[in-house]
Amino acid sequence: MRPNARGAKLAAVPPAPAGAQIVVDGNFLAVVCDSEAAVDAAAARVAATVIWEATDTLPDIGALRDYLASAPSDSTVTAEQPAKAAPTQNIQILVLPPLSGFTLRSALCCAVARFEHGKLDVCRTHRAFFYCAGISPARLICQSKSVTVHHVEGAGCYGHNGADDVRLDASLVARANPGRPVRLQWSRADELGCEPFSPAMLVKVEADVDDKGNLVGWRHDIYGNGHMLRPGNFPVPSLLAASELAKTFSCADCQEPPAVAGGGADRNAIPLYRTVALHVDVHRLTEMPLRTSSLRGLGAMVNVLAIESMMDELAAAAGRNAVEYRLFHLDDERAKETIKAVGRDGGVACAGDGPDGFGRGLGFARYKGTSAYCAVIAEIEAAAEIRVRKLWIATDAGEVINPDGAANQIEGGAVQACSFALKEAVTFDARGITSNTWES
Repeated sequence: MRPNARGAKLAAVPPAPAGAQIVVDGNFLAVVCDSEAAVDAAAARVAATVIWEATDTLPDIGALRDYLASAPSDSTVTAEQPAKAAPTQNIQILVLPPLSGFTLRSALCCAVARFEHGKLDVCRTHRAFFYCAGISPARLICQSKSVTVHHVEGAGCYGHNGADDVRLDASLVARANPGRPVRLQWSRADELGCEPFSPAMLVKVEADVDDKGNLVGWRHDIYGNGHMLRPGNFPVPSLLAASELAKTFSCADCQEPPAVAGGGADRNAIPLYRTVALHVDVHRLTEMPLRTSSLRGLGAMVNVLAIESMMDELAAAAGRNAVEYRLFHLDDERAKETIKAVGRDGGVACAGDGPDGFGRGLGFARYKGTSAYCAVIAEIEAAAEIRVRKLWIATDAGEVINPDGAANQIEGGAVQACSFALKEAVTFDARGITSNTWES
């Protein structure tokens, strides 16, 4: 059972309801019964009377841009190609809210653990099996002589959810019930409120052009928390319960994946478009009010959006067609052909096309700058609300062994991108997550 306020302290625990056991270790609180129905009822009674001491710990969601720009950070130059300064033609500033990696799945985060004679057995679904089975937080925290981790099939997710956290939760409750197998399951509110999120990000792009409107300089600044909090990457356990115990472990400082693995916040931050000068800087926030980690694509989503938005602005300022402007600045023939292909299907007139309230826009990227090329034309209707009416997608992924699998990735990514752009965001107040239901 977890409070709805980040960093809350457990002040008073009520007596256990009849037939239930309460497990407490510092601020870690769990309710145990012999059946799922009984434990649901007992947990509801405990929740009504347990007392948490909480304070405001989260920034103002309405001033997220200012917070990201001013919070303490470490800066790393990802790319630098100096040249003589030119006048600034345009500036793009975009803010991406935190996002959740949940999926519409029937299975909640769940683990089964058994602690007996100093040995711990844990069964659960893994996204990073060898991270979990190697330097096991359960071995460190439960002081177990040996830990055996069993992988079982279960629902997946688009990044780092609570599946690693629930393994430690189950281990802690099993430690308090030696010899008995313990099944621990999160609620949907736990998943949407307590799992790691993708970090909120601020991206600022400045572009310089010559007297013909052609690119001669590009500066790209990225602000946000890190994208890597998976266990096994830190000297301390990077799991939720580890920070709640009486023998508390400091919360691991979320890091960025290395550039050789595609990077994190700077993924796809280096444009494929030709420019004389280039500077890409990542400002990783060293304070982490929300626990953040990987969500599919990492920084690529907001970086591509920033780059492509800027290219549209520059084309419009130069009085040139958005497709032609991109093609002029590309030296990669496969990139050009991908854009031409989608233009043949979706129509190259990406502005002022169609009846009132309708418009078309183009987006293009090469994933991580090294993988598949993809170009998309989206037809948008802007009426009482914004709707995506149609997508045309062209992809060059080289030699494709499984066309159906490739189509699933492309179409699934497109649907999820529309959902991210139009509908999804993690919301919070000064103390906790407010978007902990499907509806919110």
